[in-house]
Amino acid sequence: MKNIEEVIEYVVPKEVCKQLGIESATLRKYALLFDKAAENGLYFKRDERNNRLFTKEDVAVLSRMLELKETLGITLESATQKVLNSDRYNDTTPTVTDALYRMIETQSEQITKQAQLNAEQNEKMDKLLDAVYSLTESNKQLSDKLNRPIDSETKIKYIDTSDPSIKKGFFSRLFNK
Repeated sequence: MKNIEEVIEYVVPKEVCKQLGIESATLRKYALLFDKAAENGLYFKRDERNNRLFTKEDVAVLSRMLELKETLGITLESATQKVLNSDRYNDTTPTVTDALYRMIETQSEQITKQAQLNAEQNEKMDKLLDAVYSLTESNKQLSDKLNRPIDSETKIKYIDTSDPSIKKGFFSRLFNK
């Protein structure tokens, strides 16, 4: 009697294409990349008619390769090498680790950009403070000029009605007021 653990479940290429959201020609292209990069020249198992047989692990490897290509923006060949260099049967660790590294890199870039923006803002604030101090000083000088007594030549003479040298108007003379 066969041991159940020795039975390998294969996925048909049509189902692999459906799971990955790709066409069959694209799947063949990706499989060729893995075959070229594999040590013995054949990464995927083949049946007696030389058709590729895909396991669930193979689908996970292809999915990981596509994810690396999209998220890191690298070529298919580079993504294939990264996947082959990682543990083939560990579906989550490379993906999660790569995602964490990408997040850290993104955050580091954002922190660097924010630091640059902060430095620019500080420079602008310093310039604005200098302008405010300059305007405050000029306002103080103008205020001092306004509060200074005016010299005798520029004083405005106020009219005193009790002064006899000032002529009275017609009605004032008429009514003696």
